[in-house]
Amino acid sequence: MGATLLGSVGVAAICNYRNDDANEAAPKRLGSQHMRIVPTGIEEQINRVDRQRSLYIGISAGAVAVWSVFRLFWTLYIALAFDGLVAALVFPFVLWAVIGTVAAIAAFGFLTRYSRGS
Repeated sequence: MGATLLGSVGVAAICNYRNDDANEAAPKRLGSQHMRIVPTGIEEQINRVDRQRSLYIGISAGAVAVWSVFRLFWTLYIALAFDGLVAALVFPFVLWAVIGTVAAIAAFGFLTRYSRGS
């Protein structure tokens, strides 16, 4: 694999022999790492709660999350139906979005605690 017959166009030689002192890459461990939605400090606090009580709190937080999604859709509907109220409905929209997000994370944390057992 050298130069062509005319010599004007060169072809790069391909070498598949490794002659260096490089270390092999460490194998990846699949399954040992998983994404955490609830922060570690909050998860430690959740783990202190009794299993049955965590079920009640998780269901209640889930109901609040569903209610806030309903309120978000209702606020969006009112904002689209009445053009003059768009600026007045920004604060309630942001408020219910924050409440719903916090409630969803709490519901996930407490229901995960309940499903893991004691």
